[in-house]
Amino acid sequence: MRGVAWFFFIASFGLFLSSLTGDTFCVGNKNNGACQHTPGSLLLLIGWLGVLVGGAGLTWLANPFLVVSWLTFYREPKISLLFSFFAVVASGSFLLFSEIITDEAGHYGPIIHRHIGYWLWLSSTIAMLVGSGIRMAFPKVDKVTPTSATLGETPNIK
Repeated sequence: MRGVAWFFFIASFGLFLSSLTGDTFCVGNKNNGACQHTPGSLLLLIGWLGVLVGGAGLTWLANPFLVVSWLTFYREPKISLLFSFFAVVASGSFLLFSEIITDEAGHYGPIIHRHIGYWLWLSSTIAMLVGSGIRMAFPKVDKVTPTSATLGETPNIK
């Protein structure tokens, strides 16, 4: 089962990288009704600014949560599971927002629809949650050889 957990770990990383190559969502332009597409790579670079204004911008926090989950997957599976859960909640909460800030002047635009980049990003966080959950459910079992200490005998110390 640990191999399955690693599969989800690698899938999460691959899905995340794939999400950077495509458009993530479309924001309607109030002036001419045109749709402005936002690439995932741009959001990764400047999306942290959205955290400062709140709203849908807070969903960007899924990125550092996901990175912490990746970094702790091998040595600290409990922490990985916790942070992957936070990543799923943060990235999934984007579905609850109908508008997002569009410029530095503070104007908002309606989110018309979400593109493949968003769904890949969301899938990346879900894959990591599944992988971390499997890793927690099936921890590595070390082979234990019986010794005098495990049999309850006390060592002879003089």
